Amino acid sequence: MDITIYCHFQDIQEDTVKQTTKYICSKPDTGYIDRYFNKTTYPYRVTGTFELPSRHLVLNAIEEHEQTIFPFDGHLVFKNREGKIEVN
Repeated sequence: MDITIYCHFQDIQEDTVKQTTKYICSKPDTGYIDRYFNKTTYPYRVTGTFELPSRHLVLNAIEEHEQTIFPFDGHLVFKNREGKIEVN
């Protein structure tokens, strides 16, 4: 499997007392999981945070309905708006 996410950090919060920095990408962005054994791609919308110095990465992902990505070799799998699984 291969997991790919894109996140543009819109907010950086620094706490000088605790000496921490939190990078926040609150605007949902593209993500997907490629399963090599059956050549399928599962699209997601991703938000997340990255914290220093702990190096904690927290991701929230929800299935994308009819996302406009095209797998190089294989099928795109997603739930449509009615909740039914579709394979393209």
